[in-house]
Amino acid sequence: MNVLSSLALGFLAGLLGVIPFASINLAVAFFGRLPAVFSSSVFFAAMAASHAAVELAPAVLLAWPSQSGLLSYPARLLGRGGAAGVFRFIAEHALVGLVAAALVLPVYLFAAPGFEALLSHYSGWLLLAVVAVFLLRERTLAGALVGAFAFAACGLLGALVFISGVREPLFPLLAGLFGVPAVLALSAGEVRPVAGGFRLKLALLGVLLGAVGNLVPAVTPALLACLAFLFLEEKPEEFLALNASIIFSRLLFDLAGSMVLMPPRSVSSVAAASSVVAADFWGALAVGAVVVVSAALALCLSTVLFSRLEALSKLFFKPGLRAVVLAIVACGVLAISGWLGLLVFAVSASFGLCLSIGRARQSYAAGSLVVPSLLHFFGFSFAFFSVLF
Repeated sequence: MNVLSSLALGFLAGLLGVIPFASINLAVAFFGRLPAVFSSSVFFAAMAASHAAVELAPAVLLAWPSQSGLLSYPARLLGRGGAAGVFRFIAEHALVGLVAAALVLPVYLFAAPGFEALLSHYSGWLLLAVVAVFLLRERTLAGALVGAFAFAACGLLGALVFISGVREPLFPLLAGLFGVPAVLALSAGEVRPVAGGFRLKLALLGVLLGAVGNLVPAVTPALLACLAFLFLEEKPEEFLALNASIIFSRLLFDLAGSMVLMPPRSVSSVAAASSVVAADFWGALAVGAVVVVSAALALCLSTVLFSRLEALSKLFFKPGLRAVVLAIVACGVLAISGWLGLLVFAVSASFGLCLSIGRARQSYAAGSLVVPSLLHFFGFSFAFFSVLF
């Protein structure tokens, strides 16, 4: 099969991401069982790119985090009567971040191996410093202590979830911590249209963070999103701009890097790398081009189609339908993660609601990913690493 055919098939396969709960992991597992026509690196790269783009639609529409790493909490608060505007804002920054990452990809492929060991050695201390700066932003000692307790409690929850053996643990964990409070806040009067204006500096910063994050084990897009949310919770537009750029730049670096035998950081890059027998710089650039083309087409297509769902998005702001949204998410959790996942979802939702009701920072919930990562970096726990790339 030629490259164009593989790209087209992968692009079409990735469009299944518009179906709620159809994660990229499930797609890779399904197509990986099919004949060799579906097992090329180009196919998996194109599928991962288009999937990451179209899965943003249900994430914004129904207020749950996407597997690609978008935390939907601020997106939904910006969505009253303007969900299409929110999606377009996200798509614009994702596309610019993707193109910027493609421009620096050749330099990245040459330079990354030399920085990988250095970053891995100091990443734990850098992460700890970020957490310390975040907690010390509280104006009072009591506020800092309460914040540290909430952050640690969410961290303990995350650590327990990762060693519990639940399937797809990030989905029930983050949907409970961030998605449920977002859904229940729909009629709280806090929703406003997205403020216009492109944030170029944040888009470029997202590329840098995506590049660095791809060099460090256990630093997922979701973790990077949580770190950004620590400091940008009160600036939703800035958070969305940065998060969107991180997601797609890291996707490009991950898939292209796996072609030159850099450690793959996702299920899709593992699948793509399985067809590589030797490091190939030009092959990595070709895969990078595939990612850019597939993701750009999917983002443009999704933006056009999402505008048609504007009326549907407004329905979810009606109080009577909030229970319906929560029921849909709960059924999806049960289907993907089983009964244990449903328990994780319920407990995580209770943690998220406690933060919301107590008027605490929702960003304390980021401890659910940050604390397990700190445990890993400092050698206290390796069990959760089996589910984080």
